[in-house]
Amino acid sequence: MAGKEHHQEGNTLQTMHPVFKELLSGGTAGAFAKSAVAPLERVKIIIQTSGALALQDSRRAAAATAVTTSTSTSGGLTTAVVRGGIPMVMRSIVTSEGVRGLWKGNGASVLRVVPYAALHFSAYERYRTWVLDIDSESLPRHVRSLGQTPAVDLVAGSMAGATAVSLTYPLDLLRTRMAWRSSGINAPRGPGAEAVGRAAGLQRSTILSMLGQIARKEGIAGFYKGVSPSLLGIFPYAGLKFFVYQYLKTLYVKGSPGSEGGSGDLAGVRVATSMKLVFGACAGLVAQTVTYPLDVVRRRMQVQDMVTAGDGAQGHHHRIRSSWHGLRLIYTTMGVRRGLYAGLSINYLKVVPSTAIGFAVYDCAKEYLHHRTHI
Repeated sequence: MAGKEHHQEGNTLQTMHPVFKELLSGGTAGAFAKSAVAPLERVKIIIQTSGALALQDSRRAAAATAVTTSTSTSGGLTTAVVRGGIPMVMRSIVTSEGVRGLWKGNGASVLRVVPYAALHFSAYERYRTWVLDIDSESLPRHVRSLGQTPAVDLVAGSMAGATAVSLTYPLDLLRTRMAWRSSGINAPRGPGAEAVGRAAGLQRSTILSMLGQIARKEGIAGFYKGVSPSLLGIFPYAGLKFFVYQYLKTLYVKGSPGSEGGSGDLAGVRVATSMKLVFGACAGLVAQTVTYPLDVVRRRMQVQDMVTAGDGAQGHHHRIRSSWHGLRLIYTTMGVRRGLYAGLSINYLKVVPSTAIGFAVYDCAKEYLHHRTHI
């Protein structure tokens, strides 16, 4: 009886549409990878946005010079704690919110990453197939030859990344604000802090209340705040990630004993899971290093309204108006290491397991669903 049920399950998986298999595999991979690194993700967002918090604190200190002792850590996570690094930030979160606080915003994160990863992997497969099938004589030779070079993964990955970001960006904005905002974390301190906190909306909130607040205060456009640097960053990030991963796998297969010398065709070739983890980690590191400054700009744009609320004209002086303006502003005010690459070390700690787990789980899920492709 059990054998019959197993056989029926196998038949169901065999007849499942390939696109649905890719969507299911991608969503599963995204959920596993994101949940595994959720604590590091939250700490990274806090560190990334601490530059804006420092500007906010300095302006308030200048406006309230009569109070010289209002910057203690008793009210929440101060910039001094943020500068203390990853261990101190995590310790402060656990102290103020408990261990569960490390996963604050992970519900919104998984809610966003499941459709994002599903669309990203599936769109990559579709775009790659489309590029490989280009053979129109009306197109330039260098375009027709894309499918014969590793550039196919660069192009397909970039297009897939842009597609996934465009469709799921509001969920990313929600995740960032949920992770950044909490009672006592990044909260205003000093005279008038309670009133400023209410103006900025720093009260405890749920996913639904956050959605309603964004819609009421910022309108539909508020759900796409920071989308410009996201799109600019995802093109090279997604493209490089798939390119490096596929390129390393190609080199590995070509150099493996028994390989047939060099066609580079990975269809049907089994690569050890441990090597997939290594290749995925390398791909994530390369892609993140190149595109990280745009990620910082995106996070700052997503939370700047919450930071500058109650600061009046002084707050608007430091508002980021565009991606390039954000890069210049952060560079001139914070520099490279503490500005454009703030939180990079923790991002490396997050990217290594996240990207590695994502690719490995995607492969395993496709194998379980009897769907073998080039990855």
